[in-house]
Amino acid sequence: MRKFVISDTHFYHKNIIHYCDRPFSDPHHMNEVLVANWNSVVNPDDVVLHVGDFAMGPKENWPIIRKRLNGRIILHRGNHDKDAAFMRNIGIDEVYENRVIEHNGVTLFLNHFPEFTERKADYHLYGHVHNQTPGNQPKWARNMSVEVIGYTPMLLDQVVAEFTAP
Repeated sequence: MRKFVISDTHFYHKNIIHYCDRPFSDPHHMNEVLVANWNSVVNPDDVVLHVGDFAMGPKENWPIIRKRLNGRIILHRGNHDKDAAFMRNIGIDEVYENRVIEHNGVTLFLNHFPEFTERKADYHLYGHVHNQTPGNQPKWARNMSVEVIGYTPMLLDQVVAEFTAP
């Protein structure tokens, strides 16, 4: 089992294409590319740490997109995600507000919002800001929004390796 990280997929969200200059013609096109990219790297037995804002738009569509995505999804709720019970009901495996995890000997703080005032772990993975990574981002933080990671979940081993590289 491998672990991946991604944030701000915003499945079904029409306006995010314009707001963040995403290279898609419409929400259907965006969803299809995001699903294809996701499933091209994530196997059914893998885990995806989603750092918030899974979907927007008609809530009845959310379980449909979830069923199309490989792997277990562990969501760290963003400002556009529904309550934990709703998210689990659509097929999200685990739901947190934020948390610290250990991976390959380092600790990682996963939270939708960038929090640079107090270091809560060795490294901080966040989203929310899309393609507007803050200029004051410390070296121990990483924006995982789809716009800055190529619209594809990123292998957690790769993220940690980038942090720990000399």
